[in-house]
Amino acid sequence: MYMPETYMPPLHGDNYQISLRADLGRAASVDRVSEYLAAFHTVLDVGERWGVVMAEEASVRSLMAELLIAGDGGEPSLHPILKEMPWYDEKRIYLAVNRMIEHRVGEHPELQMEAPRVLREVASLSVPQILGPSVSATEVTYRNPIEIIVGGSAFALYGAVQLLRIIRDWKSRRRQTDSAARIADAAAREASARADVIEYLGNEITSGRLHVPASQLGAMLTQSDLSAVAKLAGPEPTLELPSNVSSFFGEETSPTR
Repeated sequence: MYMPETYMPPLHGDNYQISLRADLGRAASVDRVSEYLAAFHTVLDVGERWGVVMAEEASVRSLMAELLIAGDGGEPSLHPILKEMPWYDEKRIYLAVNRMIEHRVGEHPELQMEAPRVLREVASLSVPQILGPSVSATEVTYRNPIEIIVGGSAFALYGAVQLLRIIRDWKSRRRQTDSAARIADAAAREASARADVIEYLGNEITSGRLHVPASQLGAMLTQSDLSAVAKLAGPEPTLELPSNVSSFFGEETSPTR
């Protein structure tokens, strides 16, 4: 599948490892450790769900870019998707591509327009190829701090990395607004936490590292998901990323495992 560099996650290709460390206190109880691991499991699950959405968006935007390039002469060309194209949707697809060509503007015109539903349907066929394997634990140790090392690649891991970066910076971001201390109502706290996540994701969109609406990813977080985020963030964990991923985020390079 044709995919511009713009839409590739920094974790494509090889299997990568990331490490989270957190101080749970000296001689933490088994329950404390188990609760932390359960919260981590929830966060990984959310990250993978985010990864699926990111992969779907990257797939359709890449397909749109490919079709726009094929139609540079002004006439729609369906050649890039002939093998995947349902025969009964040919006219529908042709009309959608024609409208795209008529309204393209800018360096990445596929980002400036709504993705036609029919192209989302076609692009979805490529998602399993670009999503990557499920994120798996490779090592868990507790000698205080607890260290959890997971491995994976592509969008499945990229979604998890985005959420783990939010968790790593959670306390400092919340301290800046002091919102958690001022809001007593549980529903209001949840709305405030969700807004913080969406704000972070909005910054990722502005930086060009994310192409999915921040509100869409934020809306996927349930109350239990946000509780898991807060639980992981409590000990103010550190996150070790592969050097190329740290560079991608403009952070100080971490040693690669």
